[in-house]
Amino acid sequence: TRGGDYYPQAHIERGDDREVHICLLPQTPFCHENEKCTGYNTEGGPWVTTGPELLIPDGIRSKQFRMWGHTGRHRNGAVLFHTFVRAWKYTEPDPLYGKYTTKEWTRYIIECQPDIEPADAFVYRNEAFTLYSREELERLVGILHGKLFNGFRPGLFILWAYRMEWKELPAWEWNMLKADTHLSFLGISPVRIQTDHKRHIVTIYKKSE
Repeated sequence: TRGGDYYPQAHIERGDDREVHICLLPQTPFCHENEKCTGYNTEGGPWVTTGPELLIPDGIRSKQFRMWGHTGRHRNGAVLFHTFVRAWKYTEPDPLYGKYTTKEWTRYIIECQPDIEPADAFVYRNEAFTLYSREELERLVGILHGKLFNGFRPGLFILWAYRMEWKELPAWEWNMLKADTHLSFLGISPVRIQTDHKRHIVTIYKKSE
């Protein structure tokens, strides 16, 4: 989507040479014969409608469907099966964050709020952490190899960056770990940090107590 959300399970409900209807978060679709073609009955949402010219072939993959069993049209009468289908890729025009999507990156929503003291100071809050200065925020952006964007309202930032994974090690194992040492990171000190550029993951190791 324009906001960077990636929906790997999105399903094309129906389409023609003018428009295609796509369910972004579908339940397992029911399939049936529709005028000698395959038809679908899909529950879920949200839905988007786009032109077929914006769909790009994206290989073949296995997908799960449902069809009516011998007991007819009710939930207990469904038969589940997998089959291979053609896959398509669709990107909404004019993305807000360029190349950044939740397929390969992690999105951190950060709110800037006035601090109690000193005057003109701010804190930066995410659901998982709090930063107490702009310098701390910029340091986090660097460690996570990310990019900071202005949000959809004043005081809101969107950080697209590597995903953080926290792990705890006994002291002897932590001391032997080959990783960058940081005296403090998000209120924990000391920590060691390893970066996986291929998978876009930053692993933070702290000592167990």
